[in-house]
Amino acid sequence: MFMLINRLFILFLFGFVVSCTAYHEAQIRKKLEPIEFVDIPSGTFMMGDFYNQKDSDALPLHKVTVKQFAMSKYETTYSQYDTFAKLKNMPLPDDMGYDRGDRAVVNINWFEAKAFCECYGYRLPTEAEWEYVARSGGKDELWSGTNDYREIDEYARHVDNSLEYSFYVGEKNPNDFGLYDMTGNVYEWIGDYYPQYPDSGEAPVYADYSITGIRIIRGGSFGTNAKRNYTRVGTIDDMQSAMMGFRCVKESR
Repeated sequence: MFMLINRLFILFLFGFVVSCTAYHEAQIRKKLEPIEFVDIPSGTFMMGDFYNQKDSDALPLHKVTVKQFAMSKYETTYSQYDTFAKLKNMPLPDDMGYDRGDRAVVNINWFEAKAFCECYGYRLPTEAEWEYVARSGGKDELWSGTNDYREIDEYARHVDNSLEYSFYVGEKNPNDFGLYDMTGNVYEWIGDYYPQYPDSGEAPVYADYSITGIRIIRGGSFGTNAKRNYTRVGTIDDMQSAMMGFRCVKESR
């Protein structure tokens, strides 16, 4: 009888702790700054270097089907992240002495970006989702919003038209989905581990890079040239950089 009572007490205590934690997280979520999302329709596209098939890291081209979801219209800002960090008693990211507010947040590692999105009930995008959106629905689009490099300054913050820090989000033209800064301003964390594309076939089986902790960033930044939509970069998951930020996605209801 004593053992039964003891087990019941432990189960009650566990349930109480879980309930309190869920309530606390719900209260925090109510105080977070809103994120504006754009609904992204499902679709199928050929992922990778569609242009000249010379980027070995983005080959071979392979067919990917993306389910309907929603992606944040803008990159996450200092204002949004600061509110989250204060509520969670986390350190604020370095702004290098520049303005915070609606400037794209940087100096965020993968774990922090993931925690931010999950606090809202969201997540980081998959690599296929990110490329599909950047290419305005999987179009053969080199930079998000245009195929004409002469127009790149209208769509992206990059090394030839920027200073040494991230800029306010949404100052350039959006792509056809209405998302801003998919090319340039800050690199964006991807939820996936860094995989090599398969040697052949349309259904890739990615290698597990979890042991190395190598994650993916996409899109280029204010400190790089305007990266093509299929360009992939791998970096360690605890890296913090003045050129790296993120945005979130949420499941469609």
